[in-house]
Amino acid sequence: MNHKEIRREQELRESFGKRDYVMRVEMANLQKKKFKSSKEVNELENKSMYEVCEEEVKKWIAETRKSGNVSVDTIFNFSYKDLISLEMEERKEKIKEYRKKICDAFDEENERFYYIWLTFNSEGMLIVVGMSSFWKNQLNKTGDLFNQLGRKSVTAQTTLELLSSITERVIINTEYNDEELNAFDKILEEYKELLDKINNKFVDYIDKALVIPVNPKLSSHKQTKALEKELGNQLSSTIPILNFYSH
Repeated sequence: MNHKEIRREQELRESFGKRDYVMRVEMANLQKKKFKSSKEVNELENKSMYEVCEEEVKKWIAETRKSGNVSVDTIFNFSYKDLISLEMEERKEKIKEYRKKICDAFDEENERFYYIWLTFNSEGMLIVVGMSSFWKNQLNKTGDLFNQLGRKSVTAQTTLELLSSITERVIINTEYNDEELNAFDKILEEYKELLDKINNKFVDYIDKALVIPVNPKLSSHKQTKALEKELGNQLSSTIPILNFYSH
């Protein structure tokens, strides 16, 4: 990053409470440039950016451990790419396995469990610092970390199939001739191809996830949110985060 970009990044950091989508994208592009430089430096030391980030997380946990909220011994990672490649029923079983690890992380009984999570792309760039929770009786339910990005799809083969009622179809069929409807169908087909292209990008984008269980005896949404923000702020001082404002 050049001096102008460094100054702009600092301005965006100071505008944390006034962010909008345009600022988020601008910051994301600056973070990608910063990541590229950081990656080159760390590769000279034979370290991946994921390893560097994991070390920083462990340092933060060591500093926070006195509160009993988190522990180095309970964090774990998994291949997000492998999880998403599974069929839905298999995926739910795997999610259940991961959530069971969160439940068993601390020797505490509770009905609701909280955790902080980080996701990384295949280059090791940190994408998001987030938090979530689940109820003990919903171990295999998808959500937040376990939601697949993308997923938008259109099954309709023609413009008329997009319409939900016979009346709507009759109206469109009588307002537009066959040539016009064929032109609409062509646009629909191009739109479906675009969605497929976008969804395929998401399928391979997230490579790995790191999960930090939070002690259920000491946690609530407010407390876990504070921990997420604290970790995100500490990481962002040295590590580029694509969705910088996620925490």
